[in-house]
Amino acid sequence: MFQIAMLHSNNNPDLDSFLRPIADELNKLSTNGMVVMKNGEEISRACVVPLMVTGDIPAVAKIIHHPGHNSFYGCRFCYTCGEHAENGYGMYFPKRGCPLRPKETLVPESSKPKPAKASPPEPDNITKANAFKNSPSFGGVEFFGLDEMHMVSNVAKLVYQLLAPTSRKSHRPDHCTDKKYPFFVDNASFNLIQQGMNKSRANIPLAFSGCFKGINQNSTMFYRSVDWLGFLLYIVPTLVIPILVDKSAQSALLALVRACAVTLQWSVTETETCRIEA
Repeated sequence: MFQIAMLHSNNNPDLDSFLRPIADELNKLSTNGMVVMKNGEEISRACVVPLMVTGDIPAVAKIIHHPGHNSFYGCRFCYTCGEHAENGYGMYFPKRGCPLRPKETLVPESSKPKPAKASPPEPDNITKANAFKNSPSFGGVEFFGLDEMHMVSNVAKLVYQLLAPTSRKSHRPDHCTDKKYPFFVDNASFNLIQQGMNKSRANIPLAFSGCFKGINQNSTMFYRSVDWLGFLLYIVPTLVIPILVDKSAQSALLALVRACAVTLQWSVTETETCRIEA
């Protein structure tokens, strides 16, 4: 993987003006190839083909001119339609098995204006063809990689917010009391989670560079993505799930942790994919 740009701007930069020359050069290397010479003698001849273009989730949304994951059709891979929570916050995508976006929807022939906020949500909401549309290897949505590290760390943050006494009210349905809330953790139990994390720090190898302080409103200000991953993958199954009273919440949270662990592997088997979807 090659990092080709780090762009800084107070405004939204025109990414295509930076990416298009690079994409054009890659197209030439893909079709014409290159010859490596040494002392006038041909050493090798090869083509360079880009297999994937990736970045963090907001950056890739800008590359393909997609409105982003907070829009109603916020998935750049398929046509699932999002819904707000009962309190009007967030965007959630409960529908599964939705059709993938066809290749032609990623390269509209003409630019589309951004829809007004009051207008109905538009499934084909990619407004402009991306700079890599002419690449010989461009095959559709799978050409743009998914940043699973930040995606899963954001899931971990949401799990913390569902559990933490200081934030769970904003995620709990209005009609739901603490006793009926499936992810309820009282203050004393939450403090035990924090104490357990602090005690475990003595056994963590020095090579581990994360924060990993006992989780609370203050310590999470210093958490990086890797720290949130550690919380979800190791703390939730060992210290959080045993505290939950609701058995269905225990099962659901454990299934979520297992699915996230699989997505972070270097490779995923078909059997593991079926487990995630189950």
